Order: sequence, then structure tokens, then C-alpha cells
Amino acid sequence: MPDNIRQLAQTLLQKPETVRVSPPSSTADRVEQFLCMVGSQSGKRLLTLELLKQQEFPGRTLIFTRTRHGADRLASFLSGKDYPASAIHGDKSQGRRERMLSEFRSGETPVLVATDIAARGIDVKDVRLVINYDLPEEPEVYVHRIGRTARAGAAGQAIALCSPEEIRKARNVHKLLGRLLPVHASSASVPAELRAVPEARRKSSSSMQEKRSAPRRKPRKGYGRNGSRAEA
Repeated sequence: MPDNIRQLAQTLLQKPETVRVSPPSSTADRVEQFLCMVGSQSGKRLLTLELLKQQEFPGRTLIFTRTRHGADRLASFLSGKDYPASAIHGDKSQGRRERMLSEFRSGETPVLVATDIAARGIDVKDVRLVINYDLPEEPEVYVHRIGRTARAGAAGQAIALCSPEEIRKARNVHKLLGRLLPVHASSASVPAELRAVPEARRKSSSSMQEKRSAPRRKPRKGYGRNGSRAEA
């Protein structure tokens, strides 16, 4: 559960109990994860198209975007490039969302572009690829997203696209996972900020700070600083 939702629950509920099935940073073992840097936000559409072309065994692909308009535009772009795609988000009616999910399950529409709100109820088998077109604000959401693939023992792949504006979000994902995401072959050069796990550097810095700020031991009453007994 994202921290902001947990904090909100604390203000509304009395003595709430939390039941955690698995650690928030745990991901399916069979998900092959990658980070793919892109020069700018506008370059993500062509990169997504290239990633779809690279799939040796084309299957269902689930793409996550930050906004509803972004989902609509990306689905329209991919459909125009001979990759049938639908967009599912909160502006779609329940009946329309169910129809799109049915077409996605059957393979009639092999690409589904979704926002996080609409993706909560998606439980589709044989999703081979998850693309984080826009990285989420909360790193826990990343774990939820890639959990849509590699289900029931199957293998899957998850690729996170990262523009220069999203470096902070990618660092948060690394921090939550406790490791670096491997760099995809189609990636642009990775900046120095994403070449080390933030948590490891933070602990080291914190440890040094604690040593510097450790309080000095006060001399015992009746004794001087050098340990000799003070004269009255």
C-alpha cells in the first residue's frame, strides 16, 4: 500500500490492522525486469513501438500510462502502426471496459493501455510484456503493475521507460527493490544517478553523520576532563 494511502487510513480509522501477504518490494521470480532510458518524454512512443517489434513471441502486452489522455493517444498511435490497441481508464463506462478486457483476453486486441485506477481489476493470463510507459509516483505501484505478468508459473518481461524527468522515480524503484534494474539493450545511456542503489549510499552517509554528531562523554562529577580529580 502506498504511504500516502496508509497515512490517510490512519486519520480515518481507529486502531486499523494491516495484513500483508508479501513484502512490498517482492516481485514474481519469473519476471525479467529492465530499465530503458529515453532521451525525452516525447520519444517514448517510437521506443514503445520498437519494443513491440522486438518481441520474438508476440503475446498480450499491458502498457501503463500516467493519464487518461496519454492512454488514448498511445493506443491510437499503436493501432495506426498495425498494433491493435485499446485504452482503458476511468472515463470509460463499465460495459466498455468489460468489452475491452474481453477482447484483450481473447487476443483480438493484443495491446491494452491502462491507467492505474482501471488496472486494479485486470487479471488476465498470458500477459507476456508489461511496459511502464510512465513511471509511477509511488514505487509500490511499480511492483503491482509488473505483477500482471508471469502469473501462474509463466514467464514474463517488464520494461520501465525512464525519461530525464523521471530519474527520481526510477531511483525510488531501485531503493524499494534494493537493487538496480538491468539496462535494456535499446536503452540510451544511463545517468550516474541510476548506477547505484540509493539505499546503500544513504545508509553510508547516515552512518558517517551519526559518528560526527555523537555526543561527547561528560566527565564524572568531581573529575576534570583529563580524568584527574578536581580540587574543591
